[in-house]
Amino acid sequence: MKNMGCVGCHQLGNLATRTVPESLGHFASSEQAWLRRIQSGQAGAQMVNIAQGALTGIPIRYLADWTDRIAAGELPAATPARPSGIERNVVATVRDWSDAKAYLHDLSGTDRRHPSVNAGGPLYGAPELSTDDFPVFDPARNTATTFKAPVRDADTPTTHDDPVIAPSPYWGTERIWSSRTIAHNPMLDRSGRIWYTARIRAAANPAFCKHGSPHPSAMLFPIESSERQLAVYDAKSGQYLFVDTCYSTHHLQFAEDADDTLWTSGGHEIFGWLDTKKFDATRDAAASQGWAPIVLDTDGDGSLGAWVEPGQPADARKDTRLAVSIYAVMPSPADGSVWGSVAFRYPGAIVRFDPRTHLSEIYNVPLPGFGVRGADIDRNGVV
Repeated sequence: MKNMGCVGCHQLGNLATRTVPESLGHFASSEQAWLRRIQSGQAGAQMVNIAQGALTGIPIRYLADWTDRIAAGELPAATPARPSGIERNVVATVRDWSDAKAYLHDLSGTDRRHPSVNAGGPLYGAPELSTDDFPVFDPARNTATTFKAPVRDADTPTTHDDPVIAPSPYWGTERIWSSRTIAHNPMLDRSGRIWYTARIRAAANPAFCKHGSPHPSAMLFPIESSERQLAVYDAKSGQYLFVDTCYSTHHLQFAEDADDTLWTSGGHEIFGWLDTKKFDATRDAAASQGWAPIVLDTDGDGSLGAWVEPGQPADARKDTRLAVSIYAVMPSPADGSVWGSVAFRYPGAIVRFDPRTHLSEIYNVPLPGFGVRGADIDRNGVV
C-alpha cells in the first residue's frame, strides 16, 4: 500500500488522512467510511483497485482501526525527540509553485552529469495527470510561473475524461485533473534544455514501430502502442519539440557517452533509448531511437539469439525473455551498462542490461524478498 499506492499522493498521518471528513456522510462503521472515502474523485478507481483488488480489502480494516483509535484519543507510543546538535541548524523552506488542483510528480534543476548547468537557475516540474500547465520556480527571484505544454495530435487523450467515482470532500464532482501530456519526469541536458517523459499523441504506434517494419528494433521486438513518449523544451527560445517513441516512457536519465544517450523506463518489458546527438542533428526520431526486450543468456553463447517466451518451458538451446518492466532506469558511469528496478511485482528485482550485446541479467534476493520502487546508481556503478 505504501510503495505502490497511497504514499504516492498522500502524507499518511497528517490531519487530512488521520481523520474522516464529516462531509463524506454518516456511516455505520469506520470501515464503511473508508470504503466510501477511497472512491472519491478522479483517482477513486485507482485507489479502489489497490485496496480492494490487489490487496483484497485488507487495508480497509487496518485504516478504520487506525482512525478509530485516534478519534478515541490514542497517541503514538513514543514522543519524537526535539532536534539537537547539528540537526538544529537545518532550515526547511516550503514553497507552493503550482495551484491547489494540481500536483507535482518530479522536478529537475541541472544536468546530473554536469551539475554546474543552470546553476542557481529555475527548477522545472512535471505535473503528471493533473495539468498541462508545467510549473517553473525561480528560487533566486522567488517567482513561480507556468508554461502550457502542447501535444502533437488533436486526438491525444486527456485525464479530464477520467470519471469521478464518488464526490470528493474537497472538490465535489468537479473533474480537477485535465492533462493530455501526463508528464512524469523532467531531466536537464548539458545545454540546459529540459527533457520530459510526456505524451504527444494517442497510444497507437506509427508503422515503423510495428510488425513488418525494417527498423532494427522493430524487427527484433515490434511494439504496437505506447502510452507516453518524449518531449524537449528550450526555455530560452520557448521551443517545445515532440519526440515520437515506439516504447512507453516513465523515467529518464542520460548516459555519459559521446551520443548523450537518453535511457528511459516505462516501456513494457523493454529498455528504450534515444541518441539525442543524432536527433538534434536530424530531427529524425525513428532513426535516433532503439529498444530491446529483457532477455537472459540462458544458452550461454554470449549473444542474443532465439528466445523462449515468458511462461514457456525452458530450453537450454535458447535464451529466455523475461516478462518484467523497469521503474527506475540507471545508466552506469562505470562500465556503460544500464540498470533498472523491477517495481510492479513482489518480490522486486534489479535488472542489468548490456547495450553492446542486448542481453540482460536479473538479480533477486532470497524470500521474503523486498518491494523496490525508486533506485539510483553511483559513479562507481553501485546500484
